[in-house]
Amino acid sequence: MDRHAEPGLREPITARRAELEARAEKLGQQLQEVGDELEELAVAERVARRMVEQLRAETEREATPAQAAGQAAGRAVPQRERGMDEVVLPEDYQRITDVVR
Repeated sequence: MDRHAEPGLREPITARRAELEARAEKLGQQLQEVGDELEELAVAERVARRMVEQLRAETEREATPAQAAGQAAGRAVPQRERGMDEVVLPEDYQRITDVVR
């Protein structure tokens, strides 16, 4: 503070400086909290991505060869093969075969 400043200005200037410093500290804390949350979200995204990849891999491993062939060909219903059971059909198609019976 300029020691030559008008005596009547010192008090409001000092008060405003204290107010702004307190505000800057609070904003710094908020910025840190936001940064921490962004890091947590990045970790959550990575975990979710890994989970999706694992589920895909498990689904692909569990698919029967006929299911895999049908999916590879872009079909909703797999290509019929000898000895194939209707459990390889999507649920809606299984319900239709039940109604037809």
